[in-house]
Amino acid sequence: MKLALTQMNPIWENPEQNAGICESLVKEAVQNNADIIVFPELTLTGFTMNPDRFAENPETGFSHQFFTKLSKRYGIAIVYGRIAKGRKKALNLMEMVEQNRLIFQYAKLHPFSYGGESLHYERGV
Repeated sequence: MKLALTQMNPIWENPEQNAGICESLVKEAVQNNADIIVFPELTLTGFTMNPDRFAENPETGFSHQFFTKLSKRYGIAIVYGRIAKGRKKALNLMEMVEQNRLIFQYAKLHPFSYGGESLHYERGV
């Protein structure tokens, strides 16, 4: 199994432009025979403290739809971060998709309080 780890400088709060960057990185990973590509936390938005603006529903949100289609198109499993609607605040999620399936989902348990993350994001369960 070959794993591609990415490092990117996301365009602040611009999911559409960041999607283009992600697709380029996926293409490069596939050209190098990677089986899985891993993107950073809050992949398409950058680390924003405006989560309500970008909070998505589970399977209908832009991030899930985009990465699922990308996974299917290029035949690679993708791990990415996104913002989801929580009970009271937003959730900082990590998900893995392969083809049309959600493989796993993890909500961050300890929002970074010193950076103010816990003011905008709730902990996962």
